[in-house]
Amino acid sequence: MLNRVIVTLLLLSICNISWAGSPDCSAPGETLVSWPDANNPVWEMCYLRPSDSSAAQGSSLEIREAYYNGHLVLERAHIPLLFANYATLTCYRDWKNTDSAFLQADQALMPTRPAITTCDASTHEVQPVGVCPFQNVSGGDGTVGDSADCVTGVQVEKYADRLLLSTNHSAAWYKYSARYTFFADGRIKPRFGFGNSDGTNSGITHWHHAYWRLNFDINGSDNDQVFIFDGTNETLMTSEFSDLK
Repeated sequence: MLNRVIVTLLLLSICNISWAGSPDCSAPGETLVSWPDANNPVWEMCYLRPSDSSAAQGSSLEIREAYYNGHLVLERAHIPLLFANYATLTCYRDWKNTDSAFLQADQALMPTRPAITTCDASTHEVQPVGVCPFQNVSGGDGTVGDSADCVTGVQVEKYADRLLLSTNHSAAWYKYSARYTFFADGRIKPRFGFGNSDGTNSGITHWHHAYWRLNFDINGSDNDQVFIFDGTNETLMTSEFSDLK
């Protein structure tokens, strides 16, 4: 499925575009971003910070109406489910709509110092990094960054070959970070990470499970098709199904 989507996007990049659509971004909380710029965009989309994201408990950094070279690719991308599962058999469903501060990039266009989230600062397995500006747990003293650079919301970073969106949010003592990278060749790379702010339960073996929901609508939903590839054959699925990877 992933290979099929990537190939489709690459084909879009070399086809002659007969029409150019663009996102609306007029719903509450939506912000428009265009890359590399609004005059000749390769990627355009709406994004929402965690506190404005959909779902009862939020859904982290949310992307809506993502267009690639004027073609609708994603109707929505977000993380509606997030769990912290402990070896003691305790499992928490964490919320994803509380913004948490992180270090902003030095600039949006071609930054020389990228945004630093809790996940980036958490380089030690159990040592907490606190809140922004984060404690240096990499063997140095002091903090990572300066309090003047601590922000909440979504950081936009525009590089020569990609658009990067980052955010930070919290659930009790856990700090979570979410990123989406949109490349010039059509690839989309989501990433999710975590860090512990105060050390609570850091000595207990546990796992964090984030579940992305990616609603691909290539040029709209009319001709959407989903295939299961078993390594040899592809099977077209015509109704709702569940499957193991």
